[in-house]
This record gives sequence, structure tokens and C-alpha cells, in this order.
Amino acid sequence: MTITFLTTITMTLKRFFSALAAVALVTFVACEKNPDEGKGGQASFKLDTTELSVSADGGAQEVKYTIENHAAGAVVLTNCAENWITNLSTATFGSITFNVVPNYQQEAREAKITVTYTGVEEKYEIVVKQEASTRPPFEFEVAINDPTLISLNITPADLATAYICRIYTEEHIKAFELEDDQALIAYDLQTIANEAYTLGQTTLNYLQNISHKGKAFDVIFDKLVPDTNYVVYTYHINLDNGQASTGDVYREIIRTDTPSKVDDALEMKLEVEGAKVKQIITTKDEDTYFYAEHWSVDDFRTYFGADADPEQIFVSRWNEQTSVWLNMGYYPSQIIEQWCKQGSQTIICDDLKADTEYYFYAFAINADTAFAGSDIVLEKVSTNSVEQSGMTINIEVKDIYATTANVYWTASDPNGRFARSYFTKAEYDSWGSTDEQRFAYINANYSLYTATGYTDMNLSNLIPNTTYVAFAYGLDGETPNTKIFTKEFTTKDNVAGTSNIQVTLGTHFNLDEAAEADPEHWSSYAGKDDYALVPVTISGVQPTDEIFWTLTTLPLDYYNYEDEWIRDLTSNDFCRQTVHSNTYFQIPYEQEYNLIAVAKDANGNIGKLFKMEIYLYKSDAADIATYKYVEEK
Repeated sequence: MTITFLTTITMTLKRFFSALAAVALVTFVACEKNPDEGKGGQASFKLDTTELSVSADGGAQEVKYTIENHAAGAVVLTNCAENWITNLSTATFGSITFNVVPNYQQEAREAKITVTYTGVEEKYEIVVKQEASTRPPFEFEVAINDPTLISLNITPADLATAYICRIYTEEHIKAFELEDDQALIAYDLQTIANEAYTLGQTTLNYLQNISHKGKAFDVIFDKLVPDTNYVVYTYHINLDNGQASTGDVYREIIRTDTPSKVDDALEMKLEVEGAKVKQIITTKDEDTYFYAEHWSVDDFRTYFGADADPEQIFVSRWNEQTSVWLNMGYYPSQIIEQWCKQGSQTIICDDLKADTEYYFYAFAINADTAFAGSDIVLEKVSTNSVEQSGMTINIEVKDIYATTANVYWTASDPNGRFARSYFTKAEYDSWGSTDEQRFAYINANYSLYTATGYTDMNLSNLIPNTTYVAFAYGLDGETPNTKIFTKEFTTKDNVAGTSNIQVTLGTHFNLDEAAEADPEHWSSYAGKDDYALVPVTISGVQPTDEIFWTLTTLPLDYYNYEDEWIRDLTSNDFCRQTVHSNTYFQIPYEQEYNLIAVAKDANGNIGKLFKMEIYLYKSDAADIATYKYVEEK
């Protein structure tokens, strides 16, 4: 019985203390006996102080209390809702102890600890006021500031909590309205999640990889844009749940360095002739690279705003685009080769409109980085009115089929520049009844291909039995200086021809062996040991049909439409064949070839296109003893 009784008491006490331990931030007196207990009289409770001022560094704190006439079984309970008050305890009679976590924010804060002595009805309160930190949450030391790279040493005030350090241009922050801390954190965490997904990592694993704790050295941000304001920002992160710890963001603006200047006095001169401008760039050193361009003043103001500074905009746009190219893997030399010029140059700008203001500009390029390497040279100029020229444009349309045709444009002036295109007649007529109306419609809706002197075009995917208009007009700059020259043509009905060619390959022979066995027909091919002589049988055609074929290494899906193959075959005299039943062709062994063939019947209608893949092995060549010449016909 005694054993059972003790066991029962022990289990009851375990449950009692377990239940009390489950109450967060609540403590009570239970350890030391009150010397006044049992003396009788009204119980009373008094705190030595109800307000504490604590430095930003925080630390251990103690508030004493006095109890008179302690009521039997009464306890002291405390509670605090703030997570920066920790280790709250009343384990020692007469004392309430707790710890204040350091305040790393530059704002003071306040917490309230409620105190209850169960021997009296009154409630008590301790107000804890902690000073703001005099240190920033993070300190950045810029170890390296190059035009495209920043390296930082970071010292956090809180050495124990993980943090993220990232970077955006100041322009990006403003464009995406990320001035608010919560907005930036939400945006950044979503970006981090996307980056983690791209790399095949979980967000928490990725955060572990990119976060820092304590002092961080050589935190590098590269592939930046020179001479640009960047916002470097940090915030604390909980690596257990991937969320920001406090919701506060520390930011600093750091401007990247300016690229080294190119030692060259770049000069620009402009000569205006009608709607054309000669942009003459002179460099002191013929090895100097430069970038030159122009913008219409109206387009610039529409795109960047009436108050935008063109000198600043044009250079920063080049540097930003160069940064994008470098991030894509291009080398500076590749960027310069594609977009820049070297040494003194005269640039003919003939894509301009008459009576229009333009900004023309140029600046030197750093050969090592491809970024702008000099101050910009900029000038505003207006083009002149355009006079009508006497140039004419001849238009020919050939090889017209149901869905294809070939168009040829030839200007009377070999140096004359013109715009050209084609549309259905119905659409062309809808633009207006005069050239002035058509010019206005084209200018508002299209940017036509331009050429000088001559150009041609293989049209495909046309509509059968439809009238089209091929047209062209002369240009001075981008302003028309002739009437519109036109040529109408109508595509054929999509009527299938009566002849559908079929080609069958016979057993092939080694061409060198055939030259020896039949020198009358093949002696010119002697020594062609790596070629096959292939007998061919043609069927499905009439003696009056026109037959076209070609052997090509182009893949069968080279064109999207079969009519494009038909156009190429029927417009090329080299593809026109004179045989209708038997012939030969010679192709190299172990190479991929395709045979494309078509027949046109006596009514001019095209039959079905024939396509065959051919790949021959030398080892499959027939015994030359079985060879017998078949007359081609």
C-alpha cells in the first residue's frame, strides 16, 4: 500500500509540473519559503519598480518585490507578449528576472510584463523601455567598385541572425514600386523562389546557399551597368521557414564606377540633303571604336518624356544594353564588331523623314569592356523638304502559280532607293484612291522593306485565283519622292494536274566500273569510285508533259509549303528534263540526298509533288557484269 501511495503522489506531481511548463512566458513562486508565511493579517504585494530603462545592448534584468503576510499557497505569475523579452523567471523568491534581447533597430521599443500575485486581487505591470540602437543594422564597406562589379564587406549589428544581401538598380526599385520594405521583401522572396526553381533547388536550400551570418567578406555583385545607382539591401531571414525575420530592410545606394575614358577627341559633323543626313565622324586615332545613332526628337520625347536628358539617356541605354549582352555570354569584341565602327567614318542616314527634327550622337567605346568610353557628342538637326525625283521602277511578275510567284523590281536609277511590297488588290484598294492616301496608310501601319537599284522576292502562301498588287515607290530618306508604281497579277486556280510523276530507282552500279564497262556512255566518269550510277524509271506522265526535278541535300521540310518546291523547280531551267521514261543520274555514296520532282500537264496545271530520300552504300553496288545500258528517252 505504501508503495502505491508514493507512486500516485509522484505521478500527480509530474502532471502538475508538466501542465505549468506548457504555459509560455508564465512563471510562479515555488522554490523558497516566504519567511512571513503564516503570520496572519492581510496579504500585500509591492514591486520595487514598475519601469525599467534598458540600453540598446539589452542583457539580464531583475525587478525585486516584497510580500507581507504571504497567503498560504499563493504564487507570483508573470507574462509578456513581446519576443524580445526572454527567460522570464520567478524561481527565486522576491525576484523577477528576465533577459532583454539587443535592439538592432534605430527606433526605441517598449514591452509590458504583467505580474500577478494570487494572494491579492490587484494586478501589476512592469514597463520595459529599450533605447534605439546608435549603430545601423548593417554596415557596408565597399572593397571594390569597378564599372561592372561591386565587392562589399558587411558587418551586421546582429551577429547571430542570418540575412540576405541583394542588389537592384535604383531605376528598377522605382519602376516596380519597391520603396516600401514589405513590398521589396515580398518581391525579392518571389524572385528567390524562381531562381531556386530554375536551379533545381528548394527555396530553403537556396536560401541556405545565398544567406550570410555574422560578418561577410567579399560579397560580390558583378555584370553591373557602369556609372549607375544601385540599391544594395539587406534583411534578416528565418532559414527554417524562408520568411523575413523582422520585416525591416536596410538599404544603401552605391554608384558603380565610370569606365576609363578613351583618349580621343571625337568630332561629329552633319550634312543635310533633303531627307538624308551624312553623319561624319572624325577620330584622332584610327583604332578608336565608336557608336553612332540618331533618334527623332518627337519619338525621344514620347518614349522618355519631355524633360528627359538625351545626353544622359543615350549613354545609359548603351551601357545597359551592353550589360545585357555581356550577361548573355557575348564578349566585348563581339559587341563592338556587331554594333560599333572604327576610325573616321561617313554614315549615310537615309531612313529619315522630311521636315523632321532628329538627335544625332556618337561616343567612343572602351575596347576592353564595350561600354561607353567618352562624353557624348550630340547635335539636333532638322531634315529638309523632299522634291520629286524622275526615277521610275519597273515591276515584273513571273512563274505565277496557285500559291507562289516571283516578283522583280528594277529602278531606273541604279543608286535609287525605294520601298516595295505586295498585297491583295482588295486590301491595296482599301487604303484609298490616291497615292497621298496610300502613303498615309502605309506610314501609319507598315514598315516596308527598302532596296537600292534592284530587288526580287519569291512569294509563297498566296491565295489561289486571287488578284495581287506588287508595288514600289522611290524614297528620299523615309519620305516618298515618286508616285507608286504597281503591277497586278492573278494567281492560278488550285487545279490539280492530270500527271503525277513517279520515279523508281533501279539497281545501282559503281560509276568507275560502269565507265570501264561502257566507255561509250560513261568514260568521262572514270575514276569516280565513290559514286553510284543509278538507273531511273519515270512513270505517271504523258509525252506532252513538262518534267522538272532536282537532286538536293536540302531537307524535305526545308520549305513550309510544297508550292515553294514547285516554284523553285519550275522557274529553274536547270531542273527542266527532256526524258519521260528512262534516264540515269550519278550521286556520291553514303551521303543524304533528296529527289524532288513534279510534272506540268498540257493545260499548264501542276501535278502532285514527288519527294524521295536517297542514301546509297558502295557495298550494295550490283555486279558490273549484270549491267546493261538502257536508252534515255
